[in-house]
Amino acid sequence: MKKTKQILCLFITILGIILFLSGLLNTHLAKYVIPKSIIIESYVWLIGIGLIFIFIGLLLMLSYKIKIFRNNKHVKFIEIFSIIILLVISSSTAGWLFGHYQKTLLISSENMQKLDEHLRMWDTMERDNPFYNKKIIVRDDDIGDYDYFESVNWISNLCVEKDIKVTMAIIPAVLVQNPKIIDYLNSLDREFFEFATHGFEHIHFKGLPFEQQYALIQNATKIMIENLSYAPYTFVPPQSQGDVNTTKALRLLGYHSITDMIEYPSYVTNFRTDFEWETKYNPPEHHSYDDFKNNFDSFLNSSDQYYMIMLHDWTFLKSDGALDTTLTNVFENCIDYIKSKTLQFMTTEESYCWNTDEFSIKTGMDSENKYFIDLRECRYNHSINFNTPVNWTGNIFILDVTSGIKSSYQQEIISFEGTKGHLYEIFTS
Repeated sequence: MKKTKQILCLFITILGIILFLSGLLNTHLAKYVIPKSIIIESYVWLIGIGLIFIFIGLLLMLSYKIKIFRNNKHVKFIEIFSIIILLVISSSTAGWLFGHYQKTLLISSENMQKLDEHLRMWDTMERDNPFYNKKIIVRDDDIGDYDYFESVNWISNLCVEKDIKVTMAIIPAVLVQNPKIIDYLNSLDREFFEFATHGFEHIHFKGLPFEQQYALIQNATKIMIENLSYAPYTFVPPQSQGDVNTTKALRLLGYHSITDMIEYPSYVTNFRTDFEWETKYNPPEHHSYDDFKNNFDSFLNSSDQYYMIMLHDWTFLKSDGALDTTLTNVFENCIDYIKSKTLQFMTTEESYCWNTDEFSIKTGMDSENKYFIDLRECRYNHSINFNTPVNWTGNIFILDVTSGIKSSYQQEIISFEGTKGHLYEIFTS
């Protein structure tokens, strides 16, 4: 029994030493004693409690050793006194910590509420900025086969007609076997189109050795450059099947972006598909207009900045190779719905450039009739949309302050090409 009491005394003493050192070296040890979920202003109290525990532990041990305390009555008194002190201190400490825990919860709740209010305020301010536009990316996969010329021609004409942009994901191994498609793609206005590399052949990359992936992407890139005079910066893995080795090879070969990387880290920027147009492929079936609208409206009400639509133009063809106008009309109606909102169509590469420079672009209001946008810190040129304030009347002017060139517009939404390093002023007369 006596030995058990001595062990208990030793435990109390060691606990006191730990508490004392935790208070003294609070930056190093206190985090192991006090939970992170509790905010503590001072750790001096730990030193005091530690000293009390050390004193009581040593007192009890001495009471069993020194002759003056050999009287059982004295020992019993010291034990009872020590137990009462320890109970009072322990319960007081527990109550004090619980109080601080409740205070921490209250402070955290208040701070989260304030943060949420600030985020909503900044989001509102951002949306009120006439340069603010969410970005829409349209991606058309499996380009290269002349058998699908009618659908490729349809989507290309639609882009020019509706003044939108599209990323065409091209299968290089198929492209080289279709010289007519090569000629057609070279005839397109590059202002509306980006050519992305859609693998080499239409086989997935996931799981292939790094060296093999590098060689395949290198050969695919060479085909794109030689046949289209175009250096691609976006890679679209066939069947969305890539891995970290895919992105490492892309990084080394000069690519900026990849699409639909799932569950893997990426050496390049990843853009994920938000709406896949097809619901199945054999035979092809499409989403309805309402399916798209519900999905797209959710995006509009979110804080997301980029929305990627992925489609395969060949799924808009009938079995005889002619366009299915019922299907194309639905898609065109969806494009019209997008254009009814204050949004900006971009290619994947343009989105990458904007995403890279976004926080380097400075905008502001000089006066009620003048705004500015400064691209001084940017790495890339940018297509810029300006949403004309409702109270502006008359002609609207854009002055490239850096070069001195001035242009006049009358549209509600003005689009112009901004050069990196330049300062622009937009104003009304």
